[in-house]
Amino acid sequence: MNLHNLRYLLATIISARTASRRRRVTVGSAQALVARCLTLASGQHDGTRVVEAEDILAGYRSLDEAAKFDFLCRLATVLEPALPQLEETIALFLRQPGPEAARAVHAAATPPRHLLFSRLNEAEDGTAELAAMRATILSSLDEHTALAPLEADLRYLLSGWFNRAFLVLQRIDWSSPANVLMHIINYEAVHEIKDWDDLRRRIDPPDRACFAFFHPLLADDPLIFVEVALTRDIPTAVNDLLDESRTVLDRENANCAVFYSISNCQPGLRGISFGDTLIKRVITEIASSAPHIDTFVTLSPMPGFRRWLSAQAEANDRAASAVVGALETATERSLSTDDRDGIRNAVLCCGARYLLEARRGDGQPVDSVARFHLGNGARIEQLHWPADRSQKGWSRSFGLMVSYRYEPSELETNRQRYRKQGVVASTATIGRLAGYANQRRSA
Repeated sequence: MNLHNLRYLLATIISARTASRRRRVTVGSAQALVARCLTLASGQHDGTRVVEAEDILAGYRSLDEAAKFDFLCRLATVLEPALPQLEETIALFLRQPGPEAARAVHAAATPPRHLLFSRLNEAEDGTAELAAMRATILSSLDEHTALAPLEADLRYLLSGWFNRAFLVLQRIDWSSPANVLMHIINYEAVHEIKDWDDLRRRIDPPDRACFAFFHPLLADDPLIFVEVALTRDIPTAVNDLLDESRTVLDRENANCAVFYSISNCQPGLRGISFGDTLIKRVITEIASSAPHIDTFVTLSPMPGFRRWLSAQAEANDRAASAVVGALETATERSLSTDDRDGIRNAVLCCGARYLLEARRGDGQPVDSVARFHLGNGARIEQLHWPADRSQKGWSRSFGLMVSYRYEPSELETNRQRYRKQGVVASTATIGRLAGYANQRRSA
């Protein structure tokens, strides 16, 4: 057993013993637990409310999945705003508008559940428990829309509790605590970390780095992290960055910082964005410590490209049909050099059109990764193919990847134009590729 495995095992044992000491055995039905929530929200336990909050959360943990769902459904129907009082304050505001009347409307419109959740948050590990509760709600929200009020309440409160002013940026390296390193392995969502050796290759060499945001309420559990490669120029394939036999680059010879993996760690905080702040903070950190690095880009997946392209082919789009026909039954390794060269331009053209034109009903890009980076003010810099030779990369995008460039002087302008006008910042090359794809659609 290596040192980091031993450290992680010890951390796990200590954590389990600590949890066991503070765990209370609370047996009761979901209905009884909701009744205790009502009492806590009413203020009857002000002298012992922390103890009561911990008992309620322990009771929630003790429920099986069906009972937890019953509890959440019951909780969603109580502690709602009092409509007569709300109507009265609205009428008063309409008669005599002003700051005081507006505050009265806000107070009347705020669900008393906010007070309940705030008091539950005072319990030991209350924040983590409520984030986990929201994760449970999110997992069933599509089928059980009655839980939407609970989700909205928790999202609102968690957004305040995880205010960006409280976020702590830390560099993760091989000397970081074992439980933190294990979180990085487990939470990596883009390019799987196979084992401890793989992790070390990503965080230990001088041309590699990993940065994470932490919060005082979840001290040893990262909220989000980004893996960075320092390179000479923009890379064209993620496999080159992850290659076990690659040559380590002297940090002083690098001129480009590549954000090749960003992973959110807390399902209960979904929709509460930290990624834009993380990237900008890391850019500042790298620019300060290594001023010779002047290019900041991503090497990002395009998770919806293959699905979108197949739909275009079914709609008789000739350019899409040509690409799908050539790649549908192939793998990256089965393609000869001539095959790749013959289809590469068509793949890039379709990829540019996907990023610039494929939209959801609300006008936002279909691609979730594009929405994130464009919303941060990045611009579409380059397309790369074949750039992801993994089975996952091929199944989602035929191996196509994209680099978004973070140019500090342009970020705010690009962000405002995108959010207010829907303008997607991109290089002229990307625009030409998309135009050529459109010419071929019906040619």
